Amino acid sequence: MQKPPKQNLNRWIKKCLKFFEKKQIIFQFIIIFIILIIFFWLIPSIIYPIELQEPINNDNKKIEDFWDGLWWTITTITTVGYGDKYPTTPTGKLIAVVVMLVGTVALEFSRLLIFSILIDKKIQGKIQEALGIGSYDDENHIIICEYNHRINQIVKELRKNPETRKTPVVLIADIERNPINDDNFHFIKGPINPGNLKKANLTQAKTVIILGDHQLSPENRDYKAILACFNVKKINSEVYIILEIADETHLETYKGVANEMIVSGKLSSLLISNAVINHNISEVIFDILTYEYGSEIQKIRVSKDQVDSRFIEVFMDIKRNEQKTVIAIETTVIDAEKVERREIITNPSPNYKLKADDYLIVIATEINSSK
Repeated sequence: MQKPPKQNLNRWIKKCLKFFEKKQIIFQFIIIFIILIIFFWLIPSIIYPIELQEPINNDNKKIEDFWDGLWWTITTITTVGYGDKYPTTPTGKLIAVVVMLVGTVALEFSRLLIFSILIDKKIQGKIQEALGIGSYDDENHIIICEYNHRINQIVKELRKNPETRKTPVVLIADIERNPINDDNFHFIKGPINPGNLKKANLTQAKTVIILGDHQLSPENRDYKAILACFNVKKINSEVYIILEIADETHLETYKGVANEMIVSGKLSSLLISNAVINHNISEVIFDILTYEYGSEIQKIRVSKDQVDSRFIEVFMDIKRNEQKTVIAIETTVIDAEKVERREIITNPSPNYKLKADDYLIVIATEINSSK
Protein backbone atom coordinates (compact mmCIF):
# COMPACT_ATOMS: atom_id res chain seq x y z
CA MET A 1 0.00 0.00 0.00
CA GLN A 2 1.39 3.38 -1.00
CA LYS A 3 2.04 5.88 1.79
CA PRO A 4 0.10 9.22 1.78
CA PRO A 5 2.00 12.21 0.31
CA LYS A 6 2.03 13.92 3.75
CA GLN A 7 3.87 10.96 5.36
CA ASN A 8 6.38 10.86 2.50
CA LEU A 9 6.99 14.59 2.88
CA ASN A 10 7.54 14.27 6.64
CA ARG A 11 9.94 11.39 6.08
CA TRP A 12 11.85 13.38 3.46
CA ILE A 13 12.08 16.41 5.80
CA LYS A 14 13.39 14.23 8.64
CA LYS A 15 16.00 12.68 6.35
CA CYS A 16 17.11 16.13 5.18
CA LEU A 17 17.39 17.41 8.77
CA LYS A 18 19.41 14.33 9.77
CA PHE A 19 21.70 14.79 6.76
CA PHE A 20 22.24 18.48 7.55
CA GLU A 21 22.95 17.62 11.19
CA LYS A 22 25.62 15.09 10.20
CA LYS A 23 27.15 17.38 7.56
CA GLN A 24 26.82 20.58 9.61
CA ILE A 25 30.50 21.52 9.51
CA ILE A 26 30.70 20.92 5.74
CA PHE A 27 27.76 23.26 5.12
CA GLN A 28 29.22 25.86 7.47
CA PHE A 29 32.41 25.86 5.42
CA ILE A 30 30.39 26.06 2.19
CA ILE A 31 28.51 29.13 3.49
CA ILE A 32 31.78 30.79 4.52
CA PHE A 33 33.27 29.99 1.11
CA ILE A 34 30.25 31.51 -0.71
CA ILE A 35 30.47 34.69 1.39
CA LEU A 36 34.18 35.01 0.63
CA ILE A 37 33.57 34.50 -3.11
CA ILE A 38 30.81 37.14 -3.17
CA PHE A 39 32.66 39.84 -1.26
CA PHE A 40 36.27 39.17 -2.25
CA TRP A 41 35.86 38.24 -5.88
CA LEU A 42 32.36 38.90 -7.30
CA ILE A 43 31.80 42.46 -6.01
CA PRO A 44 35.34 43.71 -6.90
CA SER A 45 34.93 42.10 -10.35
CA ILE A 46 31.60 43.93 -10.90
CA ILE A 47 32.39 47.34 -9.37
CA TYR A 48 35.54 48.32 -11.27
CA PRO A 49 34.16 47.91 -14.87
CA ILE A 50 31.11 49.98 -13.87
CA GLU A 51 33.29 52.75 -12.39
CA LEU A 52 35.53 52.87 -15.46
CA GLN A 53 32.51 53.99 -17.54
CA GLU A 54 32.41 57.44 -15.90
CA PRO A 55 35.42 59.78 -15.78
CA ILE A 56 36.28 61.55 -12.51
CA ASN A 57 38.34 64.68 -11.93
CA ASN A 58 40.38 63.19 -9.07
CA ASP A 59 41.86 60.00 -10.56
CA ASN A 60 43.28 58.94 -7.16
CA LYS A 61 39.74 58.29 -5.90
CA LYS A 62 38.73 56.20 -8.87
CA ILE A 63 38.26 52.39 -8.71
CA GLU A 64 40.26 51.45 -11.78
CA ASP A 65 40.96 47.74 -11.46
CA PHE A 66 40.08 44.57 -9.52
CA TRP A 67 42.56 45.31 -6.69
CA ASP A 68 41.06 48.77 -6.15
CA GLY A 69 37.63 47.13 -5.99
CA LEU A 70 38.88 44.50 -3.52
CA TRP A 71 40.49 47.20 -1.33
CA TRP A 72 37.28 49.27 -1.31
CA THR A 73 35.14 46.19 -0.48
CA ILE A 74 37.35 45.17 2.46
CA THR A 75 37.50 48.69 3.96
CA THR A 76 33.72 49.01 3.56
CA ILE A 77 32.59 45.69 5.11
CA THR A 78 35.08 46.06 7.98
CA THR A 79 33.68 49.59 8.62
CA VAL A 80 37.17 51.13 8.35
CA GLY A 81 36.17 53.39 5.45
CA TYR A 82 39.40 55.19 4.52
CA GLY A 83 37.66 57.00 1.66
CA ASP A 84 40.72 56.78 -0.60
CA LYS A 85 38.69 54.76 -3.14
CA TYR A 86 34.91 54.92 -3.63
CA PRO A 87 32.28 54.47 -6.39
CA THR A 88 30.85 57.55 -8.15
CA THR A 89 28.42 56.07 -10.70
CA PRO A 90 24.75 55.57 -9.73
CA THR A 91 25.05 51.81 -10.19
CA GLY A 92 28.29 51.75 -8.19
CA LYS A 93 26.64 53.72 -5.36
CA LEU A 94 23.72 51.29 -5.33
CA ILE A 95 26.17 48.37 -5.02
CA ALA A 96 27.95 50.30 -2.25
CA VAL A 97 24.68 50.59 -0.29
CA VAL A 98 24.13 46.83 -0.57
CA VAL A 99 27.72 46.12 0.53
CA MET A 100 27.37 48.48 3.50
CA LEU A 101 24.10 46.92 4.67
CA VAL A 102 24.83 43.27 3.94
CA GLY A 103 28.65 43.10 4.11
CA THR A 104 29.04 43.86 7.82
CA VAL A 105 26.37 41.32 8.75
CA ALA A 106 27.89 38.69 6.42
CA LEU A 107 31.38 39.25 7.85
CA GLU A 108 30.12 38.94 11.43
CA PHE A 109 28.13 35.85 10.47
CA SER A 110 31.30 34.27 9.00
CA ARG A 111 33.22 35.02 12.19
CA LEU A 112 30.51 33.34 14.27
CA LEU A 113 30.52 30.28 12.00
CA ILE A 114 34.30 29.90 12.24
CA PHE A 115 34.16 30.40 16.02
CA SER A 116 31.38 27.80 16.38
CA ILE A 117 33.34 25.27 14.29
CA LEU A 118 36.41 25.68 16.52
CA ILE A 119 34.38 25.53 19.74
CA ASP A 120 32.38 22.50 18.56
CA LYS A 121 35.60 20.68 17.69
CA LYS A 122 37.11 21.46 21.09
CA ILE A 123 33.96 20.45 22.98
CA GLN A 124 33.69 17.28 20.92
CA GLY A 125 37.32 16.44 21.77
CA LYS A 126 36.68 17.02 25.49
CA ILE A 127 33.57 14.81 25.42
CA GLN A 128 35.44 12.05 23.58
CA GLU A 129 38.27 12.33 26.10
CA ALA A 130 35.90 12.09 29.07
CA LEU A 131 33.92 9.16 27.66
CA GLY A 132 36.98 7.33 26.32
CA ILE A 133 35.74 7.05 22.73
CA GLY A 134 38.76 8.62 21.07
CA SER A 135 42.28 7.39 20.37
CA TYR A 136 45.84 8.49 21.18
CA ASP A 137 48.50 9.15 18.55
CA ASP A 138 51.53 10.55 20.43
CA GLU A 139 54.61 8.54 21.47
CA ASN A 140 56.89 7.72 24.46
CA HIS A 141 53.84 7.50 26.72
CA ILE A 142 52.80 5.20 29.57
CA ILE A 143 49.82 2.88 29.11
CA ILE A 144 47.92 1.64 32.18
CA CYS A 145 45.68 -1.37 31.64
CA GLU A 146 42.71 -1.81 34.01
CA TYR A 147 41.46 0.54 36.71
CA ASN A 148 41.73 -0.03 40.44
CA HIS A 149 42.28 2.04 43.58
CA ARG A 150 46.05 2.21 42.96
CA ILE A 151 45.79 4.41 39.85
CA ASN A 152 45.36 7.72 41.66
CA GLN A 153 48.48 7.09 43.75
CA ILE A 154 50.48 5.86 40.72
CA VAL A 155 49.67 8.98 38.68
CA LYS A 156 50.23 11.23 41.71
CA GLU A 157 53.74 9.82 42.19
CA LEU A 158 54.52 10.08 38.47
CA ARG A 159 53.57 13.77 38.53
CA LYS A 160 55.88 14.45 41.48
CA ASN A 161 58.90 13.14 39.56
CA PRO A 162 60.39 15.79 37.20
CA GLU A 163 61.11 13.11 34.59
CA THR A 164 57.48 11.98 34.34
CA ARG A 165 55.69 15.16 35.41
CA LYS A 166 54.39 15.77 31.89
CA THR A 167 54.69 12.28 30.44
CA PRO A 168 51.38 11.32 28.77
CA VAL A 169 49.53 8.48 30.49
CA VAL A 170 46.82 6.50 28.67
CA LEU A 171 44.35 4.42 30.68
CA ILE A 172 42.49 1.52 29.04
CA ALA A 173 39.64 0.40 31.30
CA ASP A 174 36.02 -0.69 31.07
CA ILE A 175 34.66 2.14 33.23
CA GLU A 176 32.19 4.91 32.46
CA ARG A 177 34.34 8.07 32.49
CA ASN A 178 37.89 9.37 32.73
CA PRO A 179 38.68 9.06 36.47
CA ILE A 180 41.52 11.62 36.63
CA ASN A 181 41.53 15.32 35.82
CA ASP A 182 44.95 15.77 34.23
CA ASP A 183 45.79 17.39 30.87
CA ASN A 184 48.32 14.64 30.15
CA PHE A 185 46.05 11.78 31.25
CA HIS A 186 44.01 10.15 28.48
CA PHE A 187 41.24 7.55 28.66
CA ILE A 188 40.13 4.78 26.29
CA LYS A 189 36.98 2.94 27.34
CA GLY A 190 36.82 -0.82 26.88
CA PRO A 191 38.55 -4.15 27.57
CA ILE A 192 42.27 -4.80 27.15
CA ASN A 193 42.09 -6.18 23.63
CA PRO A 194 44.25 -5.62 20.50
CA GLY A 195 41.82 -3.00 19.15
CA ASN A 196 41.99 -0.77 22.24
CA LEU A 197 45.74 -1.32 22.61
CA LYS A 198 46.17 -0.03 19.05
CA LYS A 199 43.92 2.95 19.88
CA ALA A 200 46.35 3.70 22.72
CA ASN A 201 49.20 3.65 20.14
CA LEU A 202 50.97 0.77 21.87
CA THR A 203 53.60 0.49 19.12
CA GLN A 204 55.00 3.90 20.18
CA ALA A 205 54.57 3.48 23.95
CA LYS A 206 57.45 3.51 26.40
CA THR A 207 56.00 1.52 29.32
CA VAL A 208 52.89 -0.58 29.97
CA ILE A 209 51.51 -1.11 33.48
CA ILE A 210 49.00 -3.95 33.80
CA LEU A 211 46.96 -3.77 37.00
CA GLY A 212 44.70 -6.42 38.48
CA ASP A 213 40.93 -6.23 38.11
CA HIS A 214 39.80 -6.17 41.75
CA GLN A 215 36.25 -7.17 40.82
CA LEU A 216 37.56 -10.69 40.12
CA SER A 217 38.93 -13.37 42.42
CA PRO A 218 42.76 -13.32 42.84
CA GLU A 219 43.19 -16.33 40.52
CA ASN A 220 40.96 -14.96 37.73
CA ARG A 221 42.47 -11.51 38.23
CA ASP A 222 45.95 -12.88 37.48
CA TYR A 223 44.79 -14.86 34.44
CA LYS A 224 43.14 -11.74 33.02
CA ALA A 225 46.27 -9.64 33.66
CA ILE A 226 48.55 -12.26 32.09
CA LEU A 227 46.28 -12.51 29.03
CA ALA A 228 46.53 -8.73 28.68
CA CYS A 229 50.30 -9.08 28.93
CA PHE A 230 50.33 -11.54 26.00
CA ASN A 231 48.16 -9.17 23.93
CA VAL A 232 50.62 -6.35 24.63
CA LYS A 233 53.66 -8.43 23.60
CA LYS A 234 51.98 -9.51 20.34
CA ILE A 235 51.71 -5.87 19.27
CA ASN A 236 54.94 -4.52 20.78
CA SER A 237 57.48 -7.03 22.07
CA GLU A 238 59.98 -4.26 22.95
CA VAL A 239 57.83 -2.24 25.34
CA TYR A 240 58.70 -2.44 29.05
CA ILE A 241 55.90 -4.27 30.92
CA ILE A 242 55.16 -4.00 34.65
CA LEU A 243 52.63 -6.62 35.73
CA GLU A 244 50.68 -6.62 38.99
CA ILE A 245 49.63 -10.08 40.22
CA ALA A 246 47.69 -11.22 43.27
CA ASP A 247 49.06 -14.74 43.77
CA GLU A 248 52.77 -14.93 44.67
CA THR A 249 53.03 -18.49 43.30
CA HIS A 250 52.49 -17.06 39.81
CA LEU A 251 55.87 -15.30 40.02
CA GLU A 252 57.66 -18.52 39.11
CA THR A 253 54.91 -19.97 36.90
CA TYR A 254 54.80 -16.96 34.58
CA LYS A 255 58.40 -15.87 34.94
CA GLY A 256 59.55 -13.90 31.89
CA VAL A 257 56.04 -12.88 30.80
CA ALA A 258 56.70 -9.31 31.94
CA ASN A 259 59.85 -7.30 32.62
CA GLU A 260 58.72 -6.83 36.22
CA MET A 261 56.08 -8.67 38.23
CA ILE A 262 54.83 -7.09 41.43
CA VAL A 263 52.67 -8.92 43.98
CA SER A 264 49.84 -6.64 45.10
CA GLY A 265 49.67 -6.19 48.85
CA LYS A 266 53.00 -7.92 49.47
CA LEU A 267 54.89 -4.72 50.21
CA SER A 268 52.36 -3.53 52.78
CA SER A 269 52.39 -6.96 54.47
CA LEU A 270 56.20 -6.94 54.64
CA LEU A 271 56.21 -3.40 56.03
CA ILE A 272 53.76 -4.35 58.77
CA SER A 273 55.73 -7.45 59.81
CA ASN A 274 59.02 -5.50 59.77
CA ALA A 275 57.50 -2.64 61.75
CA VAL A 276 56.68 -5.13 64.52
CA ILE A 277 60.37 -6.01 64.84
CA ASN A 278 61.95 -2.68 63.77
CA HIS A 279 59.75 0.21 64.87
CA ASN A 280 59.37 3.15 62.40
CA ILE A 281 60.92 1.15 59.53
CA SER A 282 57.83 1.96 57.41
CA GLU A 283 58.69 5.68 57.55
CA VAL A 284 62.14 4.98 56.08
CA ILE A 285 60.69 2.93 53.21
CA PHE A 286 57.96 5.49 52.53
CA ASP A 287 60.52 8.30 52.48
CA ILE A 288 62.61 6.44 49.88
CA LEU A 289 59.70 5.47 47.63
CA THR A 290 57.86 8.79 47.42
CA TYR A 291 58.98 11.68 45.18
CA GLU A 292 57.22 14.38 47.19
CA TYR A 293 59.90 14.95 49.81
CA GLY A 294 62.93 13.36 51.45
CA SER A 295 65.05 10.81 49.58
CA GLU A 296 64.31 8.94 46.36
CA ILE A 297 65.59 5.85 44.60
CA GLN A 298 67.41 6.45 41.32
CA LYS A 299 68.97 4.18 38.73
CA ILE A 300 72.19 5.58 37.22
CA ARG A 301 74.26 4.03 34.46
CA VAL A 302 77.90 3.30 35.34
CA SER A 303 80.16 5.95 33.77
CA LYS A 304 83.21 5.11 31.64
CA ASP A 305 85.67 6.04 34.37
CA GLN A 306 83.84 3.76 36.84
CA VAL A 307 84.12 0.62 34.68
CA ASP A 308 86.42 -2.02 36.27
CA SER A 309 86.48 -0.02 39.52
CA ARG A 310 85.79 -1.76 42.82
CA PHE A 311 82.32 -1.22 44.27
CA ILE A 312 83.67 0.20 47.56
CA GLU A 313 85.69 2.85 45.68
CA VAL A 314 82.69 3.98 43.64
CA PHE A 315 80.48 3.85 46.73
CA MET A 316 82.79 6.21 48.65
CA ASP A 317 83.29 8.53 45.68
CA ILE A 318 79.55 8.96 45.01
CA LYS A 319 78.78 9.42 48.71
CA ARG A 320 81.53 12.02 49.10
CA ASN A 321 80.89 14.03 45.91
CA GLU A 322 77.16 13.59 45.21
CA GLN A 323 75.66 12.77 48.62
CA LYS A 324 74.13 9.55 47.24
CA THR A 325 74.19 6.08 48.75
CA VAL A 326 74.57 3.05 46.46
CA ILE A 327 72.39 0.20 47.76
CA ALA A 328 72.38 -2.19 44.79
CA ILE A 329 73.67 -2.91 41.30
CA GLU A 330 71.71 -4.01 38.23
CA THR A 331 73.90 -6.23 36.06
CA THR A 332 73.68 -8.82 33.28
CA VAL A 333 74.05 -12.49 34.21
CA ILE A 334 73.92 -15.71 32.20
CA ASP A 335 71.67 -18.36 33.74
CA ALA A 336 71.99 -22.17 33.58
CA GLU A 337 70.23 -22.21 30.20
CA LYS A 338 72.84 -19.81 28.74
CA VAL A 339 70.27 -17.00 28.53
CA GLU A 340 71.22 -13.43 29.41
CA ARG A 341 69.02 -11.65 31.93
CA ARG A 342 69.19 -8.62 34.17
CA GLU A 343 69.68 -9.20 37.90
CA ILE A 344 69.73 -6.97 40.97
CA ILE A 345 72.61 -7.46 43.43
CA THR A 346 71.63 -5.90 46.77
CA ASN A 347 74.44 -4.82 49.10
CA PRO A 348 77.24 -5.89 46.70
CA SER A 349 80.63 -7.14 47.83
CA PRO A 350 83.20 -4.34 48.37
CA ASN A 351 85.47 -5.96 45.75
CA TYR A 352 82.79 -6.32 43.07
CA LYS A 353 84.14 -4.86 39.79
CA LEU A 354 81.70 -2.71 37.86
CA LYS A 355 80.91 -3.52 34.22
CA ALA A 356 80.08 -1.20 31.34
CA ASP A 357 76.39 -2.23 31.20
CA ASP A 358 75.84 -2.05 34.98
CA TYR A 359 73.47 0.37 36.67
CA LEU A 360 73.84 1.74 40.19
CA ILE A 361 70.71 1.82 42.35
CA VAL A 362 71.15 4.78 44.70
CA ILE A 363 69.29 6.69 47.39
CA ALA A 364 69.48 10.40 46.58
CA THR A 365 68.00 13.61 47.91
CA GLU A 366 67.15 14.97 44.45
CA ILE A 367 66.24 13.52 41.04
CA ASN A 368 69.20 12.93 38.75
CA SER A 369 68.11 13.91 35.23
CA SER A 370 70.88 11.98 33.47
CA LYS A 371 70.09 8.29 33.69
